[in-house]
Amino acid sequence: MIFLARFESVSKESMPKSFSVAASPFNATKLGLGIVLLLAICLLFLLPGLHLSLKYQLIILFGYSAIACLILARRVRIILRQARNGQQK
Repeated sequence: MIFLARFESVSKESMPKSFSVAASPFNATKLGLGIVLLLAICLLFLLPGLHLSLKYQLIILFGYSAIACLILARRVRIILRQARNGQQK
């Protein structure tokens, strides 16, 4: 109850209308990383159900992680190159 009374006593004029942060060029890459991690977790839980040997499960997980790492690193390099070229102009 005390918390609610304190919250109601704050006037709406003292609260900021909006809060925004400048957009980062890496936002798409961060979203891609989140998707890659979710897919990796799904793959981690799916592989034991396929009844493959541990060797093949590790090969699949390593292959997935290596490909995902290369794709994300390439995207970051492209963004950095674009930022560098934008600063030179």
